[in-house]
Amino acid sequence: MPAILSGFRISISIAIVLLVAAEMIGAEYGVGAYILMAGSLMATDQLIASPSSR
Repeated sequence: MPAILSGFRISISIAIVLLVAAEMIGAEYGVGAYILMAGSLMATDQLIASPSSR
């Protein structure tokens, strides 16, 4: 059981990273698109803050 939960934890982490990367490539809305928009506007405070705080 511990090995199953450990694998689940690792796979969830990888899935979230891949989701953000996919949003950076082809989405208009979402965390990845928000990061790209804030980066292109040089809005460092928005890059550091969470997208849910807007």
